[in-house]
Amino acid sequence: MYEHLEEDKTPSAEDEGARTRRVESFWADQAERRVAASPLKVDWSVSPAVLRVINRRTSGSAERNWICWLKDQVAGEPLALGLSIGCGTGLIEKEALEEGVCEALEGIDIAEGALQVARAQNAGLPVLYRRMDLESDSLPAERYDIVLASGALHHIGDLEFCLAELHSALKDGGLLAMMEFIGPARFQWTERQLEIVSSIYSFLPPGHRFNHTLPGYAPFVRRPDICAMVTGDPSEAIRSDEMLEVIERWFEPVSSRELGGTILNPLLGGTLENYDESDEADLAFLLLAAELEEMLVEEGALPSDFASLLYRRREEPLPGGDVPGCRAALIRRQEKEIEELVRGYESLRDAHLELDVEMERVRSAAGETGAKVAKLQHENAGLKRGPVFASA
Repeated sequence: MYEHLEEDKTPSAEDEGARTRRVESFWADQAERRVAASPLKVDWSVSPAVLRVINRRTSGSAERNWICWLKDQVAGEPLALGLSIGCGTGLIEKEALEEGVCEALEGIDIAEGALQVARAQNAGLPVLYRRMDLESDSLPAERYDIVLASGALHHIGDLEFCLAELHSALKDGGLLAMMEFIGPARFQWTERQLEIVSSIYSFLPPGHRFNHTLPGYAPFVRRPDICAMVTGDPSEAIRSDEMLEVIERWFEPVSSRELGGTILNPLLGGTLENYDESDEADLAFLLLAAELEEMLVEEGALPSDFASLLYRRREEPLPGGDVPGCRAALIRRQEKEIEELVRGYESLRDAHLELDVEMERVRSAAGETGAKVAKLQHENAGLKRGPVFASA
């Protein structure tokens, strides 16, 4: 039963292509949802109240976001050319231009569907968009003054390749600015996180426990299913927990802000739509949960799962670390094995369902046959009680 463990699980070029297309399709679909008339609020950071908390944690003001904070860090004339990675629908480029962080930008993303939205949204602005895969495509050398990454790098499996390319693409003294998830990989929350979040969640009324991503009522908070993540969007938080360690081989820290999300993200993920922020009780609960989270992070009882970070390009990368592609190849092999196990499970489940159908057919046929036998036995008993059998 363990023969499959001896096989070579290295993904083929066809496997890699299928994975890339799945990620691209997922994020193209997300881009369409984000520009929909009334998309569901399922992510913790889209709450207006929570967003104001995030802004305050970043810039010191509820009205100024991380791009405003970044502008304060690079005070002076706008930088000539920036690169926005994982740009999605183009919101970051628009804000960076409006705030005067850059004079012009280039945006790259793996999802052409998202880029089409970005081009339409930012038509007329000095932004050039193109499709690129940050795990395989090369960037032009010494071209950019700054790289902007808003929730992009925690989707990168081959961080070593990607960061080497970003390092090469930046000019001397170039900057890497990020607003990123740096918490547990694949959102596998720690026991301490779950303990605190579950305690809070247990006091919520049933109406606030409906999870719009399942969908259905969730009796408790739990970690996302890794198999579902790998077969859905395998890029999600793929190496988030080791990202900063890898980044600091190529870039030196300049400034950072802890944004929290350690409680609010698992607590509100999929359920934020249930909160009406015009209702005093709902708003008070959100702000109280945010205050509790901030206290626990500040006191060191919990780490911050999200952060705004600014780095400067090192002249030379620090020695050590993984060779580009090695860690990513291991993760790809793990993903491939998970996918095979999922397919095997689905095959067994389908076979089981077919057997259930066949068993039901057999039980039904047996019931009909049993009824016929009982009828014949009854008729036979009646004949034995008749005058012919009596005289015999």
